[in-house]
Parts: sequence; C-alpha cells; structure tokens
Amino acid sequence: MSAVILASSACAQAPLKAAVSPQPSSSNVETSSDTYKLSQASEYPDLTAEEAGRRILNLVDGLESMDELPLERVIERTGFPLKYAPAGNLHAFAVELAGNRGFYNVIYRDKNGRRFVEIRYAGPEESEHSDVFPCVLGATAVAERLKALGYIMNTDIDEIGRTLEHMFTRGRLGVRIVPSDHSMPSPLGIDTCIEVLTIQSED
Repeated sequence: MSAVILASSACAQAPLKAAVSPQPSSSNVETSSDTYKLSQASEYPDLTAEEAGRRILNLVDGLESMDELPLERVIERTGFPLKYAPAGNLHAFAVELAGNRGFYNVIYRDKNGRRFVEIRYAGPEESEHSDVFPCVLGATAVAERLKALGYIMNTDIDEIGRTLEHMFTRGRLGVRIVPSDHSMPSPLGIDTCIEVLTIQSED
C-alpha cells in the first residue's frame, strides 16, 4: 500500500513532510475508528477529488480569521471525517482514488493557537504512471476567485523563473497555492493544476 504524504507545517517555504502509512489489512494491530487511516474512493463516492477541493475552497467564503475554524467546524462544513494522525500530530482524511489515479489528502492542524487547513494532491507513486495526476483545481481559476474576494496575490519564483507558489492575503488570512507540473483545460484556456492549497493564519 502506498504511503500518503502529510505536511507537518504550512508556514515553511518547503513544508516538512511525514509519511503516514495505513495499517495493512493483514496486520494484527487494531486501528481505532478515531485514528487516521487511508480510505478508498469506494467508501466515499461523493467525496471525489474535485468535490474535496471545492469543499476546502468554500471554507474561504465569508471567513475573517482562522479563529472561526476549529476542528469541529471544519468537519461540519466539509463533511470530511478527519481523524487524528499521531505521526504528524494533526488530523487528516486521505483517499486513494480509483483506477490508480493517485491520492488526495486533507489535513488540519492547530498548534499553539495557529491553525491551517490543507488539501494536497498526488499522482501514483509507480514510475510508469508519472504522467497521471488528479487535475481538478486550476491555479488561474482559483486565483481569480480569491481576487474577487479581496485577496492580494504575490508569487514566489525561483532563480530561473519557475513559479514555486502563489500567496494570497487578506487581513489575518492567507491562502497558499503550490502549482503542479501538470495542466488541464478550463474555460480560461489551459490552466495549471494545483498540487497544494492551504488556508492559514497570517498573524
């Protein structure tokens, strides 16, 4: 079973990562219903990769600060069954997509009063499927939505001009977008697929 990557910090330029592997079905270790484990798409047919991204992005609507998003509120608004992941000291929900199309995982962390909510997409780990990626959120389309909500956009690029991330800020809130190397068609033309979208505090 492939491991799902959980980010342990949304504030760093390149977040530290901890791999959380679900217990295999043959294990003698019992997994509590309150502890994170990898889910299959068939268990949550309504929570497609696209729908999951939409629900995370909808958290931004009307949001003034992360104080308004305790864990219980995030679960209520998104419908994600977030469970505690001890390896990352956070709450998570992850789905392996059908047809070997990769993963998405949602994480929520509240440490010392600083909260973030994040969705991360990843393609299959097998090298023969390196061209496969769950392209469901377009960076340009999301940027236009955030700008319409009053967010100011800044882009971080590397020394050869490649985009590392887009950061959107409004008051005490920040929305961080990390683009992938994949693209998708959209009403705006060809759009870059989003790999990571994080909603976080800016104070």
